[in-house]
Amino acid sequence: MNDLTISFIRTTVPSLVGAVLAYLATKGIELDATAAANLTGFLTAFLGSAYYLIVRRIEAKHPKAGLLLGKAKTPEY
Repeated sequence: MNDLTISFIRTTVPSLVGAVLAYLATKGIELDATAAANLTGFLTAFLGSAYYLIVRRIEAKHPKAGLLLGKAKTPEY
């Protein structure tokens, strides 16, 4: 698998995790449509980034943890 594909996977997976976590975090909160969209967008970015950072920290000590980003291999540029 080439580096572009690996980097795409390792970028997309945290974004999807962030979106799912944001959805779950806002479920049951009653807001107007604009506020709900803003909160969901913010939480998606924040939670996806936090997930990526946490997994990368774990991956530094346990390389197999990279699977949590979709691919254990890091791209080599």
